[in-house]
Amino acid sequence: MNRELKFRVWDKTNDRFYIPNGFIKEWPVIQTDGLVGFVGEFNEFQYGNEIKQEDYIFQQYLGINDKNGKEMCEGDVLAWSSLRYEIVWNKTYAKFHFPTLTKQDGMYYLPEGEIRKSEIIGNIFETPHYKEMEF
Repeated sequence: MNRELKFRVWDKTNDRFYIPNGFIKEWPVIQTDGLVGFVGEFNEFQYGNEIKQEDYIFQQYLGINDKNGKEMCEGDVLAWSSLRYEIVWNKTYAKFHFPTLTKQDGMYYLPEGEIRKSEIIGNIFETPHYKEMEF
């Protein structure tokens, strides 16, 4: 199975995303040994004692887009019908799940056949109020 592997990175210290788009001169990366650093514009790896893995959250692109063509990533909040869902990684089943943020009886998931019909309306970092809102 071929699919594009992409990530965006949330910087907890500066409250911002790093999203690769060709215009950022530095990009945070995590090496296989767990070191976090930055790749500069000339592809050199730079790191120092001030860069800590716990300061960054790496979120994976799902390989699918919402109904408007926007790339879906882990942590995005989706709207479908009158419900809101969050994209989360389920370690037990090694797959993405879409639990509802809407207060209802029991736990409901976005039907897999409806994922591409949903719309990204935010994410858990830049629009955290979606987690507390009732719809």
